[in-house]
Amino acid sequence: MIRHFSTSARRLAAKTPRPITPFPTKYSSPASAYKNPYIIPPGVHHHPAPAAPSAIHTPYVFLPDSDPRKALLAKSASVDTTNMPTFRKGKAQYHITEADIKEMRRLHESDPEVWTRAALMEKFGVSGYFAGSIVQASAQRVKSMNNELAKIKTNWSQRRADARLEREKRKAYWYNDA
Repeated sequence: MIRHFSTSARRLAAKTPRPITPFPTKYSSPASAYKNPYIIPPGVHHHPAPAAPSAIHTPYVFLPDSDPRKALLAKSASVDTTNMPTFRKGKAQYHITEADIKEMRRLHESDPEVWTRAALMEKFGVSGYFAGSIVQASAQRVKSMNNELAKIKTNWSQRRADARLEREKRKAYWYNDA
């Protein structure tokens, strides 16, 4: 006497081998232990790509000069970019002279507490990246900033310190992948 149909159906399904539909790889993990492994029928398996290859997938530099796809790529490379948005907020301004750069450095060296990068950005109307490339913090200023950071870190909880350490490890992995 069979108690439940679902139990007997599962037992019967476990005994019969499943035909292969996807191509089995070493990453085909079985959902549970009672299932049989894939039975691969003899012969060559051909699993075509889900989409036809296009010339766009082959980099231009790898195509020989005689390849007709090179002409196709050359035609598709001419794209109208007038309507595309820019990354910059407004037009690029090249208004800083050599005298302004010397003035920025002089102000920052005279009083780095007052003339920070943000203050120089506001006064001269430049980006933060540009201001940072012009003025560098002195060794004494870097040391005082690190001491101030160390005082702040003493108030951190262990959980926050661990999270910051993990973040530093992840950043190091970013640079390893590049």
